[in-house]
This record gives sequence, structure tokens and C-alpha cells, in this order.
Amino acid sequence: MGKKLKGRNHHHLVPKSRGGKSNKRNLLLMDIEKHRQWHVLFGDKTLEEVIALLKRIKRIKSGRKITKRGTMSQKSS
Repeated sequence: MGKKLKGRNHHHLVPKSRGGKSNKRNLLLMDIEKHRQWHVLFGDKTLEEVIALLKRIKRIKSGRKITKRGTMSQKSS
């Protein structure tokens, strides 16, 4: 994973600062600017944390709530 690729670098899906490893399963090759923007938006959140955040935003925007089983139900009026 030590190879340098012009204009791209490796993003750790589980950040190194939180115990993430530098292996193929945990790395995503990204454009440098997109990688920088990822960290501006999401800091050191894991991929799973980002997905959960986006699901919460979608739920709030759609006026629905997520049940304990992870399915969406219509908000009562």
C-alpha cells in the first residue's frame, strides 16, 4: 500500500487514529481533493458512522422515523 499515485491517495474507512489498519479491506483510493473534502465534512468518522448520519438526515428530511428493525415508517399527521 506504500505506492504513491499522482492526484490520488488512500482513505482509511476506519481511521488510523481509531485503530484502522492499512490493508486493502480498510483502504479506498480517492482523488486528493475529494479526500480532503471527506474529512472537512465527516472528520474522523468511520464509514458506518457516515452512513448512519446520512440515514438520519434522510429520515429527518423525509418526515419519517426509522423503527428499531431499521425499516422506515410513515410519520403520523
